[in-house]
Amino acid sequence: MNELYAVADGEYGRYREGTGAWTGMVGDVVEGTADIAVAIVSINSRRQEVGDFTLPFYANGITFAMRKSQSTKSNWGFVRPFEGTLWATILMTAVAVAIFQGVANCVTKQRDPETKEYVHPERGTLAAEAGFWGHAWESLVVLVQLSPDFLPRSLSGRIVTFFWCIGVLVATSTYTANLAAFLTVSSAESSINSPEDLLTQTDYTYGAVEPYSSYTQFQTTAAEPYHSLGLYMQANKDSVLVQSVAEGLEKARAENYALFTDSAELDYAVSRRPCTLKTVGRLFWQTGFGFFLPKDSPYVVEFNRAILRAEEQGVTGELDHKWIRSQECDGSAESSLGSEVIGLQDLLGVFVLVYGGMGLGLLALVGEFIYACAQDVTRSPDKPRTLREAVAMRMWSIVSPLSNLLSPRRTSSNSTNASNYADCEEGFQLQFLSQTPDVPTSQRRGASGMSE
Repeated sequence: MNELYAVADGEYGRYREGTGAWTGMVGDVVEGTADIAVAIVSINSRRQEVGDFTLPFYANGITFAMRKSQSTKSNWGFVRPFEGTLWATILMTAVAVAIFQGVANCVTKQRDPETKEYVHPERGTLAAEAGFWGHAWESLVVLVQLSPDFLPRSLSGRIVTFFWCIGVLVATSTYTANLAAFLTVSSAESSINSPEDLLTQTDYTYGAVEPYSSYTQFQTTAAEPYHSLGLYMQANKDSVLVQSVAEGLEKARAENYALFTDSAELDYAVSRRPCTLKTVGRLFWQTGFGFFLPKDSPYVVEFNRAILRAEEQGVTGELDHKWIRSQECDGSAESSLGSEVIGLQDLLGVFVLVYGGMGLGLLALVGEFIYACAQDVTRSPDKPRTLREAVAMRMWSIVSPLSNLLSPRRTSSNSTNASNYADCEEGFQLQFLSQTPDVPTSQRRGASGMSE
């Protein structure tokens, strides 16, 4: 009489050391109650000793499932592609370039002998009209890839702008690519990617289904890391071992818990709603599922032929796609694509290039400054008379705006900034004339009269 029934204890088959008997379907076959166990019975050597397995009808191994990482939504998610130190370095470099451009604009102006003002020769142009803050602002505008209103007029300013634009181009391209990666990858990468990773962390607990043979293998193996995993499960069996796969899956969904069991059952669970679990790591102990029959059963050969025929015709593959790997969870296995936050070390060469360009620009600026001071001496018949005096007058023209801001009482005693600047200029001339021994007294007095 052909009869299909479910075993009373609901187990696949465990060997009881105390009684020396097998439980579940394996036990019924060994005792002669059943002729064959038709189920996802894992093939292992212990069961093979008391019965015969057919060829595997489904490739199976052991892996573990855990809760998917929850992607964190943030209104400031657009800053995630770069580390904080990198953002700070970019802003600091932008400010440094802006200050350099502003100073270069002031230092390289030419002195008009008639008006005694320092101006750019191209009067009426935007570059000539812009002051310190105008040139500084144009450098900051490059950071957001807006077209500047004008280009620096000095050689040093153009050198620095060239290297700064290269740095901005590389940084912007890197940021755009990494931001796209962050928006494409649906969830954050987990730091647990293998059984070995479970041993080196404390955030997740892990266990197995106690009635399953997979748990027994954890207790008997000597291979690492599985032996250490088994010791942990044995030491914490009351909190990490479950009695069924369904119980373990619910525990994994609700807690930071990883469940070790047959890959087929986990693939079935993670590919169906609510789509909150994922399988992690490679398969190990890959033996497969087979039908279990009594020892020396004549039907083993016939079953093997049928299984091979089904494999060759693609029947098992179709059944696997239909019943195991559902399409309910699109991309149930987490994407292997990842995105890493770009750090300062990754773009360090760009900043070396930019600051190297600023150093080159500084050398050019010193040369331009000395040349401009020499031009002041040759163009002005009265003053400045020496290169030293020209340098002092130009330095005062740079710091005088700051001096005016810090000393507002000077501005109240003068009608305009131009007259204030002229007074300061005359004062510097008298100072240097007084320090020059070969200048006649009449010229000193004349200079004093000019300042009155």
